[in-house]
Amino acid sequence: MKSNVGSLLIELSALERTQPDFLCSGVAVRGEDVFVSFPERVLKIDSTADRESIAKSLRESGYEVRSSFEGALPPMNFVPGPHESWIEFLNDLGTYEQDMDDICPGLGYEEVKRLEKTVEISLKCGSVRISREFTLDSMPVGVPVDLAFDFKKILD
Repeated sequence: MKSNVGSLLIELSALERTQPDFLCSGVAVRGEDVFVSFPERVLKIDSTADRESIAKSLRESGYEVRSSFEGALPPMNFVPGPHESWIEFLNDLGTYEQDMDDICPGLGYEEVKRLEKTVEISLKCGSVRISREFTLDSMPVGVPVDLAFDFKKILD
């Protein structure tokens, strides 16, 4: 995932935070296109979409979606469950996307998907790909930075 996908991940995180249960289950990049997986449907969403336009697209597709927070997000629960952890993964991956590219130029997300109890993150730089899996039982901090250093070791 290249430029602006980080901001899309942050917007998805903000929208996800207001939902009572999981909404989004993954994001995939195919060329210049970004696809977001929701229950029973995959939607092509512009990487520059904001949380309200994503919610509008979902409502038009028949989903019941709570409105997202505008501005600063409220604090998270300090004892995270899988949903809170997923929300923070989306936010963390979006927030540190540029740092990841700074450490390992050309590195981007290929796919981020939520499985039952884990998050699988697939990265690509040129023709080299790796995937890493993380459990949904903790709060991620700087995961893209760690991934970039891991990937850089593979390339060197």
